Formats: sequence, structure tokens, C-alpha cells
Amino acid sequence: MGRTQVALGDVRPAMNSSLEVTHVGELARTNDPVVISAIEGVLGGADIPYQVADRNISVIEGSINAFQVRVLVPDEFEPTARTLLSDAGLGEWLRGS
Repeated sequence: MGRTQVALGDVRPAMNSSLEVTHVGELARTNDPVVISAIEGVLGGADIPYQVADRNISVIEGSINAFQVRVLVPDEFEPTARTLLSDAGLGEWLRGS
């Protein structure tokens, strides 16, 4: 799994108003809005910053499911996020570490 760089100001929830660049890991990739919502709820409830990438393109492309939505977290939060999501029963949606 590759690493991506994003400006921390783009990551939700906005925990830092500066635009530090941080490396992020991909936690999940799916077109299922219920799964994305559940992941957002777990991460948000634990105050783990995250970004949902490609949500707009997924909506624009319609129902052909060509583009999947990705959930990204900063590298330093990834182990905790993976544990929380597994404990919440969402482990099957996690991408390889």
C-alpha cells in the first residue's frame, strides 16, 4: 500500500489550523455509503483525523462503481484507527497495512 501526502488542514476533523504536510495511509476503499459513514463515526468519535477522498467523483460517476471512496488517516494514527475499526466489526473493510 502506498503512502499519500495531504495538507493536514484538509483532514477532518480540523485539529490543526496550519497546513502541515503529513503522510497518510489508506484504511478503507469502498462504494458503500453505510460503511463510509460507520468508519467516519468511529474515527470521529475517537478524535482521529481522517479524510474521505474521491467522494465527489464517486457521486458524479453515478452507479457504475468505477471509482471507490477512500478513507485516509495520518500515519501516526493508523495503528489506533485500524484497531478501533476492527473492534467495531469493520475489519473486513480495512486495506492491507
